[in-house]
Amino acid sequence: MDLNELKKTAVDAVDADKQSIFKLSKYINAHPEAAYEERLATVALIDFLSQRGFKILTGAGGLETAFIADFGSSDSAGAVPVPAAIIAEYDALPGVGHGCGHNLIAAAAAGAGLGVAAAIQAAGSGSGSAAPVIRVIGTPAEEIITEAEGKIRLIEAGVFKQVGSTLMFHPWGSTGVAEKDLGFRAFRITFTGRTAHAAADPWNGLNALDAAVIFYNSISMLRQQTPSSLKIHCVMPEAGTVLNVIPEKTVVEIMLRSPELEDLISFEKRIVDCTEAAAKAAGCDSVFKTMTAVKPVKFNRKLFELAAANMEASGEHLETLPLWQASSDFGDLSHEVPSLSLLYGTHDKNLRWHSRTVAEKSAETEANEAMLRAAKILAMTAIDILFE
Repeated sequence: MDLNELKKTAVDAVDADKQSIFKLSKYINAHPEAAYEERLATVALIDFLSQRGFKILTGAGGLETAFIADFGSSDSAGAVPVPAAIIAEYDALPGVGHGCGHNLIAAAAAGAGLGVAAAIQAAGSGSGSAAPVIRVIGTPAEEIITEAEGKIRLIEAGVFKQVGSTLMFHPWGSTGVAEKDLGFRAFRITFTGRTAHAAADPWNGLNALDAAVIFYNSISMLRQQTPSSLKIHCVMPEAGTVLNVIPEKTVVEIMLRSPELEDLISFEKRIVDCTEAAAKAAGCDSVFKTMTAVKPVKFNRKLFELAAANMEASGEHLETLPLWQASSDFGDLSHEVPSLSLLYGTHDKNLRWHSRTVAEKSAETEANEAMLRAAKILAMTAIDILFE
């Protein structure tokens, strides 16, 4: 069979199983689970893929809610090198649900996987060489900032060492592939002072809230000196609890975002300087801790061209987007292996992302039909990689 016949086999298989793919998507949407707690989603995805002949490795990389699913190999899942892997995400936003549409990402990965599996079966032994293997990798905890994200931990555990490339789809209000997105670095700063009565003897206290305010004001002034592409977000989770007591402890969380890794590195030093200066001015101690960091995405022209050709063959157009104003641990993955994240128009472009409205829309027919089209593009692109 030639490539076009294999791709048609994959597309037909996705269409034939579309109701099961929709059911999977809607189940995950109806049972949102936060980062590293995605047990129901993991079981649902594993059941879906294992019922379609995939071999499963649970607890991939030492993470309870990560998995590897292989089709086409006589070895156990994850044991052999593969030219391509399709990435699934399935964590939700606490208090919001699937406001980033990760139920659609998960279902598309499963759907694309079954499509490629059908093509592998149809190709048979062919020339007598070893049959290609398609891998689906379940990656938890993309929506987390307080600790390392799932893909970063899986990279560190060596899960991607035998993977030649990765493909993923992300729901969005338009279709394209970002040439750049925003890497970030997130920090937690703790200022510690000394309590005292706020009226009787405040001079005996060391005000940790003063340190936090000095720090915040320093950051506000620093913004004037930053590149226009660098963004700074700041919140204060702890700022004292009793009105008539000098605050002994404050906590500030701050994030730098930029499409340029060099800017993230250089301005981290400026944040450290502001921390130390604020602590010294208020007579307090400070602890500076990195919560997590992700890299800006590394654009891969060849994978984009493959996906674009498959889009054209499907009657759609794919173009590059200069900058996607968002961040993901997929960026780190793109620095490990050639990778493509396909943004696909599943939602109205005017929706507020990371909202309950997006969560609701991600369960509706329109978004799921669009997700199915994206799954087919992933499957066809994976076939290009596996069979060429």
